[in-house]
Amino acid sequence: MRKKVNNIAKGSLFKGVQARMGKGMRSDRETDHFFQMAMDSFGIIGNDGYLKEVNPAFCKAFGHSQEELLSKPLLDFVHPKDRERTSEEIRQVLPGGRVVKFENRFRCQDGMYKWMEWHTRVVENETYIVLRDITAVKHFFQKNADETLYQAILDSTNYMIFSTDESGRIKVFNRTSERKLGVSAQDVMDEEFWTLFHDPDEILMRAQMLTEELGSVVEPGLEVFTVRALMGMPDEHEWTLIRQDGTSFPVRLSITALRDELGEFRAF
Repeated sequence: MRKKVNNIAKGSLFKGVQARMGKGMRSDRETDHFFQMAMDSFGIIGNDGYLKEVNPAFCKAFGHSQEELLSKPLLDFVHPKDRERTSEEIRQVLPGGRVVKFENRFRCQDGMYKWMEWHTRVVENETYIVLRDITAVKHFFQKNADETLYQAILDSTNYMIFSTDESGRIKVFNRTSERKLGVSAQDVMDEEFWTLFHDPDEILMRAQMLTEELGSVVEPGLEVFTVRALMGMPDEHEWTLIRQDGTSFPVRLSITALRDELGEFRAF
């Protein structure tokens, strides 16, 4: 199936699809079956800018009925910021010429947009299109780009910044932390931070202070560092951090509970 879809995109089957779609014929049973069963979205654009026919996958991909898709200009479904470029790309397709490939965002029935890879070709004055959903690919690369930028910001600051999961295991450890504590991020990843860098006696003293302050027992360990943050209270306290070589230095540690858009706790 993937091989056939790629052949469609290259244009070798456009004429066969035209026989089914443009002329409405079912004599070519193989082409008709391929058209109906294809996982990619097939369609024909008329000279007036309207879709003339679409396959079932086209309707399923975006949640629109066939009637709705055929009742409006194609560009009405394209993201406003992509319309001018889409129109220009389609105009560049020459009859019988090469397949033109480009990307844009296409509106779904729920108002959301999907990133689509377009393959277009003109056959007998009609523009044939094959659309493939590349939304997941776009999000993957965007996520990686965001993470790269995030890491660059972390590594450029002179402040020590590290983040842990809900159990206090290190997940983010910037370069300033590496430099000042004398360890690499790789060596401390997934380790419990308070067992690596903190004086046990200080942790015990802090637990006693918080127990008196909050009126409930705070156990020495992770709870000492997280109890106030989880209660939505600011937590800034002076600590002594111990380097890999055994030397120590004072810091003022600020701890924040990180929550998602639903308010659910995710990390410190």
